Amino acid sequence: YYVLFAQYSLILAEKKNIRLENEAEMSRVIRKYLDRVETWGKFELTLFVNTLFLFSDEYILYQLKQLKRKNFSQHQLNKNYLIYTKLLTNAMFLFLDRATNEYLDSLFEHIQQTDSFDDEQFMLMKKYFQGIHLLMNGYLAEGDELIEKVIDIQLFLEHSRLAEDLKNLAERVEKRFAK
Repeated sequence: YYVLFAQYSLILAEKKNIRLENEAEMSRVIRKYLDRVETWGKFELTLFVNTLFLFSDEYILYQLKQLKRKNFSQHQLNKNYLIYTKLLTNAMFLFLDRATNEYLDSLFEHIQQTDSFDDEQFMLMKKYFQGIHLLMNGYLAEGDELIEKVIDIQLFLEHSRLAEDLKNLAERVEKRFAK
């Protein structure tokens, strides 16, 4: 039930700019559960991915390091459900939204070190994040070129809403890091 309540909280915050008082409690309960489980399965990974916004950047990076240490990108659960690559993608979007610049490089490194050739969407997002990383480091022309290629592919695949979201995010990042 905490997952549904957390998702409801996210929708309220996004659509009506309302923050619920129970978010800290939701985070504490879910984190307590996740920290008790030695080996995460599909349920724990899905729970973590779906409630990512409740956790601090430090906790997210800590869990990514634990999953990396266990070589989770090659785990059968990721091969079947692409959970790890979704986690990386969602975490990057979250960190960019939060504008937590000090953690973006660490997360970008996790993404760059992950190969998931069975997940073409992740490979596209990996290229997109390379473009974002270039923008963040002042390589505007190179970053824009790479981002435009990814957006063109998304449009070709008829993912127009995603392409628009990616374009808008890139514009916000470029403004934030413009020197």
